[in-house]
Amino acid sequence: ENEPLCVGPGLPFARQMIGHLPGRKIALLHRGAGGTRLAQWVKGGKSYEISLKLLLAAQELGTIRGVLWHQGEGECADRELAETYAERFALFANGIREDLGIPDLPIVAGQIGPFLATHAEHPYFDIVNRQILELENRIDHLVSISSAGTTHIGDNLHFDTRSQLLMGERFAEGMLKLIGSKS
Repeated sequence: ENEPLCVGPGLPFARQMIGHLPGRKIALLHRGAGGTRLAQWVKGGKSYEISLKLLLAAQELGTIRGVLWHQGEGECADRELAETYAERFALFANGIREDLGIPDLPIVAGQIGPFLATHAEHPYFDIVNRQILELENRIDHLVSISSAGTTHIGDNLHFDTRSQLLMGERFAEGMLKLIGSKS
């Protein structure tokens, strides 16, 4: 009931990173779009193209050090989309790295909430989550993080504040694995 508001894992991610990289400035560029499918995030897709423009503009201001990826609910209703998630995600990873000119851009990919199992419209969420964990075995400079132990806000869809904080910490741990704590 009087739970503090958290609007995603970005702030807890940044706090963890600052704690490990004192004196460094951290800027987060959030480009979220609920309910999207992965096809919208590969080269040529609307979300990809908008994100690329924002990232290219951000490169004018500083160095892009990594990408946090948290998507997958849109693939959970279709078995073929779920089973090909990792293969199709590689198109995003390769495209964004190529377009930004950062071939080893660190990417941390987070699983979707395990509570989606209760939704009849998400019958393949477990396949998507397995695919997300498999990403780190398929794509260089990528770490996958688990959503185990997370809970929802009461809708069986969105992470509660505690879980958003936990996912932010896990994103930071993943990024630190990729970049090291002295970067």
